[in-house]
Amino acid sequence: SEDGAALRSVFFDDIYFAEDGLAETGHVFLKGAGLPERFAQARRFTVGELGFGTGLNMLAAWDAWRRADKPAGARLELLSLEAFPLSPDDMARAHERWPALADLSARLRAVLPPPHGGFHRLDLGGEGAALTLFYGDVLDGLSRAEARVDAWFFDGFAPAKNPAMWSPAVFAETARLSADEATFATFTVAGAVRRALEGAGFAAEKRPGFGRKRDMLAGKLARRPKSRPVRKPWFETRTGPALSPGARVAVVGAGVAGASAAFALKRAGLVPTVYEAAAPASGASGNPAGLVMPRLDADDTPAGRFYAGAYLHAIALLTALQAKTDNALFNPCGVLLRAGDDRERARHEKLLAARALPAAWMSAHEDGLFFPQGGVVDPARYVRALLDDAALRPEKVLTLKKSQGAWRVNQADAFDAVVIANGLDALRFVQMRSIPLAGSTGQVDHFPDAPAPAHASAFGP
Repeated sequence: SEDGAALRSVFFDDIYFAEDGLAETGHVFLKGAGLPERFAQARRFTVGELGFGTGLNMLAAWDAWRRADKPAGARLELLSLEAFPLSPDDMARAHERWPALADLSARLRAVLPPPHGGFHRLDLGGEGAALTLFYGDVLDGLSRAEARVDAWFFDGFAPAKNPAMWSPAVFAETARLSADEATFATFTVAGAVRRALEGAGFAAEKRPGFGRKRDMLAGKLARRPKSRPVRKPWFETRTGPALSPGARVAVVGAGVAGASAAFALKRAGLVPTVYEAAAPASGASGNPAGLVMPRLDADDTPAGRFYAGAYLHAIALLTALQAKTDNALFNPCGVLLRAGDDRERARHEKLLAARALPAAWMSAHEDGLFFPQGGVVDPARYVRALLDDAALRPEKVLTLKKSQGAWRVNQADAFDAVVIANGLDALRFVQMRSIPLAGSTGQVDHFPDAPAPAHASAFGP
């Protein structure tokens, strides 16, 4: 609902921003965290935020980044957490108040995901910026995240109305995710908040506030947490230095996996070179068609969260690539998952009740579950669109060797890292022989002259 000039949360009975929200963001969060001055020397900079709300703080940080005099190829990573996403209409109405950010806010709204819990990775389409947005409980999101945050914006609703956002456990997680001497800023000077910050290792000081708020808090991480949770090695991101923008990465294999890796590397500001002995998508990725539909779990499991998030991400990516190609890459005709017996029908009812996907993305049908955004992809076209202008080397990789900190491919080209994406052939490399890979025979049935199913017209072309 609305309160004068400010958008008000019906959950916490508090406003999202003051009347001059953009100026307040500039004073409290950008200036409080030492931005944009800190951007000037940053090859990679990460801003973390508790409370995405209207996206104003992230838009202001993005705007400051694009205007900053920073190193060529520098990257801005934005990480924000939100338990109660605004509707698209409310978001657009809020953005009307900041015409100076109109181009950025339109680009942000164009890529916002549906309100489904979990992490959503969003490419912002320029300025070397990307947003990772988490929908759900703040402590759950922080505990599952891995990052090196250089500056924090603590911008939840007032501590008295939303105490869970300001708990000692929340600040302990932000300290775990912080880079050395990470800065922070927040509008509140509540004693409980200051004590929680200092207990987590942050040094806090009062500074002049904005408007009617006399004071605010700002500071930096002064000491590291004494202990950190034990994680599986493949989830650990602090075992070595992160690759800097412009780093060279070899990708072995040009199927869907290798092309996807190359695409993601380019988006991250890295420089991939793809090695493929045959043509792209010449192996299992060269099937004549691929069905795009979700694999869902009715229970809240890591696998279920992963596959639901992967499906939402895949549809967004396919839609974006489709718009840049000849419209022959993806046919979003909808997919029907039939229920063969009472057991499958019961499972489908459980998936609907658990809201395994947003309501607009999954519905009941007399024959099973219908996924309106699903469809059929042309794998070869998809691979070519992902590779785009990535460097492609038509040669077989015979040797990988690390020497003097660099990876040598076939004893020639040097790279900062290597991605092995050539399926079972990965076992040819000694570095991969501890990985338990096994082959599985697949099958494709192709009926070129068969008529379409009778129900097909109900679901699109």
